[in-house]
Amino acid sequence: MPTREPPTSLTPALHLLLVLARLALTEEQKAAALALCARIDEWEALSRMANERFVLPLAYRHLSRLAPGNLPGPSLDAMRETSLSVVRYNLLAAAAMRQLQEALLGSPPLLQGSQPGGTLL
Repeated sequence: MPTREPPTSLTPALHLLLVLARLALTEEQKAAALALCARIDEWEALSRMANERFVLPLAYRHLSRLAPGNLPGPSLDAMRETSLSVVRYNLLAAAAMRQLQEALLGSPPLLQGSQPGGTLL
């Protein structure tokens, strides 16, 4: 499979975020990500950009596994803390919506059986 060159209008940081913004990376994508990481000088800016585009948890997960040599430990730690804050916020928002649903509609319907795809009672 031929490799594609990134469009010239993308910065290395933005191209890296596009590669990392997925649940799983292929071997080719891992290699591309590591090559792009070598071109990143300002990891705090990349972290901020990822957070603004709602992909920081994915970017952190992949970067922590890829462990590029030029990514400073404190920058990776900061990505982790911000990612945990995002997840914490999302869980609190989901719980608040669940409480509102229960307050407006009564208790939620139970799932029949414990297997995925159970039917509502």
